[in-house]
Amino acid sequence: MVAGLGLWLLYACSSAPIKMQCQELESRIKYGDLSGDQLRFAQEELDDCKGRAKAADDRDSARLDGVEQRFTPGDSQ
Repeated sequence: MVAGLGLWLLYACSSAPIKMQCQELESRIKYGDLSGDQLRFAQEELDDCKGRAKAADDRDSARLDGVEQRFTPGDSQ
């Protein structure tokens, strides 16, 4: 049961797909032959993506903290 929960948590991380999108945008900016407008739009997309990745990381961290507190025994006194 605990192993299944661990696998579920691994796949439930919401930040991983968003981080991949951010990496794709960074690559497009770095290696693409973009015009000024395209570059500005791509940079705005990247900034938005980084904000979503940070929010997802925060959610994932809070979720893991909640699970840890639920399954870690406290003081037995």
